[in-house]
Amino acid sequence: MYKHYYFNKNTDEKGLHEVHTKDCSHQPYPYNREYIGYFANCKDAIVRAKAEHPFKTFDGCFWCSRECHTG
Repeated sequence: MYKHYYFNKNTDEKGLHEVHTKDCSHQPYPYNREYIGYFANCKDAIVRAKAEHPFKTFDGCFWCSRECHTG
């Protein structure tokens, strides 16, 4: 199922930008997130985010992108 993905412009305590779906209850406020695109899964969304922001590191949200969450 395709979803809209965003990443948090702020990093977490490990220096990672968390990737969230549009419908995630833990997503950042609109002014703290950047749209990645419409993807079938978080892995594809992270690939796109890394391509567009090569100096940033990304991690999936525990709640909405658990298959990409590395801790």
